[in-house]
Amino acid sequence: MWLAFLLFMGITVFNIFYDIHFQRFDFFTWFFKVESLLFFFILSYIFQRLVMMNQYLHQEELKRLDIEQKWQLKEKEISTLHEVTRSLQHNIANPLAIILMVSQAAKRHGTGNLPDEDLKRWEQCEIAAKKISEVLVRIQSMTEYETEETPAGKVIRLEEEKEQQ
Repeated sequence: MWLAFLLFMGITVFNIFYDIHFQRFDFFTWFFKVESLLFFFILSYIFQRLVMMNQYLHQEELKRLDIEQKWQLKEKEISTLHEVTRSLQHNIANPLAIILMVSQAAKRHGTGNLPDEDLKRWEQCEIAAKKISEVLVRIQSMTEYETEETPAGKVIRLEEEKEQQ
């Protein structure tokens, strides 16, 4: 664009020079040539600004689309996490309920009949089963999550673990 303007400007300056030195000098002709030179300069400047604005808007649109795509990907990950958690809850809920019922029954009925060591084991089973249920519920209610690297691979960092660190 600027090259075309420079070419036009060169031709116009040459015509002005030619008119002044080799033909009769006419102020009005000279004025209209200079005026057209200014007009094309302004026109090329406006066109260049429009091109720059178009490029800026294009870059902004690309940024917006990138952010939107990342957001949709994150939503999909959360949705998948919830689906997996629901299936885990569905498959683990009954065995956990049975473990909790048996451990509570053992504690109630075995207080005098079972050794203290066995009662402690039943309490540990009950605590572990409750912890599993709480973790599943916590994962189900997550709206965002962070992962961390462990020897077993990447795992989800739960809120309780975040608070401890």
